[in-house]
Amino acid sequence: MEIEFTFLSILQLILLNIFLLALSIVIHELGHFIFCLLFKVKIKKVILGSGKLLFTLGIFEVHLYPTGGSNIPETYDVNLSKWKIVLVFLGGVLANLIAIIVYPYSFFWVVWNGSLIIANLLPIRTKKTISDGLFILAIMYDMVFLNHESSKMYFKEKKEKDK
Repeated sequence: MEIEFTFLSILQLILLNIFLLALSIVIHELGHFIFCLLFKVKIKKVILGSGKLLFTLGIFEVHLYPTGGSNIPETYDVNLSKWKIVLVFLGGVLANLIAIIVYPYSFFWVVWNGSLIIANLLPIRTKKTISDGLFILAIMYDMVFLNHESSKMYFKEKKEKDK
């Protein structure tokens, strides 16, 4: 059996992968969003993608490149138990896992969702962000990442509550 690749078939494959990556990111961010709703964490905005802003729909911002996203809370409710906060950060990973279980029939679908699961559970820090996994470690062990806004906001409110 011989497989022949044409320019059009390669272009379709590239576009399919971009679409699946974007959809996987949307599912991931909605997972966080659902847990925020469950635990009554008020969300200021949900960012989908990066780069140039394409459009805004309520609290949702959609950007040009499908390379990540974020749920930005108005405030962190420090009265929530650590486990509920951890579940908010695990919500994206759980949503990607559910997406794989519900539709395991596409290789690329499983690869994109699986890679999001791994990348978000690894404790990674960049100049602009920290991964869900690193934030979970920070919450579980009360570590502050002083150069990160979310971390500063959470631990500032926790400190005020403890006074």
